[in-house]
Amino acid sequence: MPVLRPPTDWPNLPLVRSYQAHFSEAYAALQNELSALRNTVERVSGPTLQGQLRTLMAQNAASVEFWRAHCEINGTQFPDLEAALRNLDHARGALLR
Repeated sequence: MPVLRPPTDWPNLPLVRSYQAHFSEAYAALQNELSALRNTVERVSGPTLQGQLRTLMAQNAASVEFWRAHCEINGTQFPDLEAALRNLDHARGALLR
């Protein structure tokens, strides 16, 4: 049985060049989109946001202490921020893989 080999000039055929150009552009576009998505995930869940949340929680706790000196505040319980941030890190890591 004879072995069929593609002609050596296939890479130069207009159809093959068009195919390569199209998929190279599509791949580059996909990479750009993935990069933008990674940046968004990082922006909405990364260390900067986590620092802002820690600051906000500390400010809220200080506000509660201040108002306790002036009025009765019962049942003030803040959620476990560190546990929430660990969960956020876990979810962020899964998205960025």
